[in-house]
Amino acid sequence: MFNKVTADILRMLPPVKGVDIERMPQLLSKVYAHIVGLKTKYEVGILEFEAEEIGDDYRTLSELAFTLELYLESGKFEEKQNAIAYVAAMSHKLMDKLKTRQSEALDTDAIPADVAAVLMFIVGGYIADAEELANRITRNEGESDAGWQLKMCISLLAKGKLKELLEIPEARLEVGDLELYAQELLWIQLTVGIKAFANKLLGGEGEDWQQYVRSVIQLATFKDEETGYRFDFVGVSRLGHLLLMAMNVLEHHSLLRGIRPYLITPHHYELILHKIVQRPYLWQNHINAIEQGFLKAGVSSVITFPTGAGKSTLLELKILQHVASGGQVVYLVPTHALEYQVKGMMEHLLQIEEYKDISLGKEFTTEEDDEPVKVMTPERCSTLLALKPSAFEGVTLVVMDEFHIIGEDGHRSLGAMYCLVSLLSTVPDADFVLSSAMVENGKEMSEWIADITGRTCLNLSMAWKPTSQLQGCVVYPFDRCLELRKLALQDKQNRGNRKWPSSNLRKRLTATPYCLFSLQNTWKSDKMADYYLTPVLDHDVTIGVNSSWNLIGNRNQVAKELAKKFSALGMKIIVFVENPVQANSLVKQLDGEIGLQSYPVTLQSNIKSIYEEFGNANCTYIKDEMGAVPHHSLLLPEERHVIETLFRGKHDIMVATATLAQGVNLPADVVLIAGEDRYDVNKDGRGLMDAHEILNAAGRAGRAGFRSQGAAILVSNSVIGIQNNELTDAWFSLKKNIFSKGDNCLMVNDPLGKFMEEAELSKEQKLVLMKLNLAGENERRILSKSLYAFQLRKRKKETDEFLEKMVHLSSQYGEVGRDTLLELSLKSGINRQLLEDFYHWLNGSKADRASTVIDLLKLYCCWLFERPVALKELLIYESTLEQMLKLFGDEQELNVSLIRKLYAVLKQYVMGCDLQTIGASFDERKNDPYLTQTRKFVIKVMPELSYAFSVLAMVHIQVLKEFYLLEEDIPMIVKNFATYLKEGVTSEDMLRFKTERRMMRVEAHRRFKE
Repeated sequence: MFNKVTADILRMLPPVKGVDIERMPQLLSKVYAHIVGLKTKYEVGILEFEAEEIGDDYRTLSELAFTLELYLESGKFEEKQNAIAYVAAMSHKLMDKLKTRQSEALDTDAIPADVAAVLMFIVGGYIADAEELANRITRNEGESDAGWQLKMCISLLAKGKLKELLEIPEARLEVGDLELYAQELLWIQLTVGIKAFANKLLGGEGEDWQQYVRSVIQLATFKDEETGYRFDFVGVSRLGHLLLMAMNVLEHHSLLRGIRPYLITPHHYELILHKIVQRPYLWQNHINAIEQGFLKAGVSSVITFPTGAGKSTLLELKILQHVASGGQVVYLVPTHALEYQVKGMMEHLLQIEEYKDISLGKEFTTEEDDEPVKVMTPERCSTLLALKPSAFEGVTLVVMDEFHIIGEDGHRSLGAMYCLVSLLSTVPDADFVLSSAMVENGKEMSEWIADITGRTCLNLSMAWKPTSQLQGCVVYPFDRCLELRKLALQDKQNRGNRKWPSSNLRKRLTATPYCLFSLQNTWKSDKMADYYLTPVLDHDVTIGVNSSWNLIGNRNQVAKELAKKFSALGMKIIVFVENPVQANSLVKQLDGEIGLQSYPVTLQSNIKSIYEEFGNANCTYIKDEMGAVPHHSLLLPEERHVIETLFRGKHDIMVATATLAQGVNLPADVVLIAGEDRYDVNKDGRGLMDAHEILNAAGRAGRAGFRSQGAAILVSNSVIGIQNNELTDAWFSLKKNIFSKGDNCLMVNDPLGKFMEEAELSKEQKLVLMKLNLAGENERRILSKSLYAFQLRKRKKETDEFLEKMVHLSSQYGEVGRDTLLELSLKSGINRQLLEDFYHWLNGSKADRASTVIDLLKLYCCWLFERPVALKELLIYESTLEQMLKLFGDEQELNVSLIRKLYAVLKQYVMGCDLQTIGASFDERKNDPYLTQTRKFVIKVMPELSYAFSVLAMVHIQVLKEFYLLEEDIPMIVKNFATYLKEGVTSEDMLRFKTERRMMRVEAHRRFKE
């Protein structure tokens, strides 16, 4: 459960009677697993666990907390202070999960356990845990204003809400006996000290906060020598000591303190203060990175922190550093969903009212935004590098987020790697920061970047993170599994020649599910003492059976039952399934079995706009009342935003596809992964998912500051049996192939190296060769900077063979400089003869008279009417054409009829027709109300079509140069046609109107006309 760094901290404790310190990580993990298991045995309203079931755990935690608090107060183990404080606080937190305790008031002799735990988490350096626990601090009935004010200040301090803390008004004193009056004066003095400290963290000047706290500690024990009167405020004294330790730690973790040596300009200072208001503290891994020189100019980094370890914070600080010094930043993200998300982050970070380039339609145009941070996909970046390298002048920082994509299987990895290598060649003086939780060979990657840039590149691979995931999988009693197999065998014999198991058999295949949790962060141990078996449901579930009468896990249905149970207990659950169809199906089933929630009024305008876009509220995944919410690749960005907002609110179950796991950053107590295999198109069969995909999904359990502990449970499609600490083979396969690996489980290899192995080149490889050919004299320099060339040099091997073969291959794809069309061909990857044909056709078609977007669309489609096969050449990926043919009907061919249908659809889209109207052109299934085919067209095909038509627009520009004296006189509708097409607008004014107001397409058309 605990990462290696935290586990090592837990083992630093001094001796505690009756506790094996070496097994402290397993002890606390076992208690949490016990809690997860026990909670599923009790219905809502009966959550007080039976005494005999929690007795041992509760006593152990109580003794541990009491002993460690004494150690902490004694000051004898100062070198182990962090470990002592963290374990004591964690013990309190787990005790609360076992048995909820009433809110306590500040008292003369004691302080509330939750307040003490918050401060001890801070002392331990686990600020996210403190923030989570601080949210639970409430006012005790009868508590005085001064006492409650102090508790509020401690809560807000832990949560980093410093401005809100400073606005708390002065408390009204209770005038009672002398001791009560003195006690409240001391509490107020501590409050004043906390406010002085908060002011300092925000960059203010003022009195020394420590003097207030130290004076309280001193005054908490008072003796009048003349009268002999004496009192000891033990609780106040203890609180003062804890506050002193906690605020010293927070000062060390202060964002302003960490960044101050690197502040460049007054504007930089303003931006940092803006970020401090949002989150004023750094985590220890952030501090370590900064101390190693992460923020220094000229220092690059490869960050492989685990999922949820705060990589984004470091990226933001580095970006601020470069923007403040007048540099520009290129921020590469693998998907449009992340592009949209990152642009929103940049708005807040840079205090930009509105990110001007929120349109995704510029993917394949030469138009560029003027923002200091250019957020784009590698495909967009490669296009700009080829078409307009001047766009990268002034770039001083390149960030590649989720950089493991350069080593994944599939066509996108080659383009992403070539983009990165091209940037290393184009902006060699820039700092490079590569970030991913999945990469195993981070050290090699940092050595590569250092070798290419000739400057320092840090390998930031600290395994620490502020959240802990308890990972396990569903298992069943082995005896019951044998019984079910016998029932299946008997049914097969009874069925004779019939091909399917009987419905009676399916009803009888039931068993009670258990979960086998690992008590260590990874499943490396073979000792059963490092695992914990617990029931996870209080009733049987139905096991599946396939056509061969073999038992299967019935993963989606079992995951559904688990989700319902955990949801009933007030937990947040994400269920990961294989594809959008399964996600929608499971959501529909859950809606019929759990309580429905309505959406908040604040989302009403967003949802109304989505309804208008579709033309029918029933076509969206957002209903007036919903139980579970879906999250998959067929959601429009606006739908995704609403659904994520709903999940953050009242809706407790999200059903998502595992391929979107990296884009889900939402609080979850439990993650359920329905199956470890999926259909593989290349193999035409099912295959095991990559370990990093499953572990990335599992990493969604827990979120810093909200739910620092979480559970990830795999519901395998195999029926895993357990008895007497023995498991069936399927469990050992999961252990070996997935859960023994940890987050950093993907080895990045250079896809450029595959050119040395493959006889037949793909279209994507040919495109890279064309771009290499275009580089001319720089071709060898670019290739020599590749990871593959670096690996050859590292192994003391010559790179000549690699370079010669690549140069030879690229030479087969044209010569640079013959004419503009050849250059455009090489840049875009489109056959030169095709572009020349379009060029001459335009010259004879009065191309200068196209005055509207619709005119242009019709003009380009008229050319395609005469040669439909040209569309295949214009589309980069063959899969896009295949998908388009399916959308218009399985029997459809690439002919003039299809082009006419395509023109009609594009015209409707640009003119602002709703998706239901557009969907009439597609082969939508009658029982599919969600317009799945239309969604695929808008989300997946339109970006490719935008590219195809943008290439035609570029040829058009060359033709128009003969009609216009100055290039700037060429109409904007031609220059920016791809953007208009993708965004579905008819003019530059409408595009600006739409983007400035963040409206959807149909709403923009309606309101623009109004």
